[in-house]
Amino acid sequence: MTLTELVMELEKLSFSDMKLRERLRTEYSIKWIEGSFNLDAEYTHEGETIREKDVRLIFEDEFPDSLSISANTMAKNQLEVCRYLYSIRGKYSMTDFQLLKKTNSMLCANLTLPEQAGSVRKISPMLPEFGKTIPCHTQYIEEEMTECMKEFRRNYMLMKPVFRACAIHCELLRIYPFAKYNEATARSILNYELISEGYLPFSFDVKAEEYRECVMAYLKKKDMKPFLNMVEEGEKRQYLAVLNELLKK
Repeated sequence: MTLTELVMELEKLSFSDMKLRERLRTEYSIKWIEGSFNLDAEYTHEGETIREKDVRLIFEDEFPDSLSISANTMAKNQLEVCRYLYSIRGKYSMTDFQLLKKTNSMLCANLTLPEQAGSVRKISPMLPEFGKTIPCHTQYIEEEMTECMKEFRRNYMLMKPVFRACAIHCELLRIYPFAKYNEATARSILNYELISEGYLPFSFDVKAEEYRECVMAYLKKKDMKPFLNMVEEGEKRQYLAVLNELLKK
């Protein structure tokens, strides 16, 4: 079955079952937070990773003993972003720069200087996690973002939801507009587009090396196929797992 067919099949099974919808939202929010957090572990969290049970404790407003204060804060920030994006899904375009800034600001809360939260970067860093690529010069960020968003708006209806979600993610990492947490912001906006279109959020349950290689294919060659395939195949696995569980009952 195609991803579209899988989405439609789950929609039929869960259309009037609000408890099931809420359970899926919770379960895949937990997977989203765990997967996204761990992709940044090597470069952002000094190698510290998070487990599913840690995320569940954070959902219950508890402090996992196994996490440092900074890791706990980042996971809580990601949870708040997840809840916020669900609450506004479909209300704003993924190309709304204020939405991007708000998301980044929430991810930065209590982790960066206040003036860095949601702010445009002032340096052009080398990105070791993406093959030491260097994003555009700071003087071109506004111009690049404006042109990028114009392009999305022109072609929005021509692009399928998963393609749009992957494209905004890759473009945000190409431009790297913010002072901090560009990767987590890009992944959050990818999932905002998916949930706005009625899809399950992508769990990012992939190896960090695979994720980086797929991103680098876009940064170095403008080839989005590897990243798109990674997300589509991951979404299919998620839907098949849910459908298989439901059909067994």
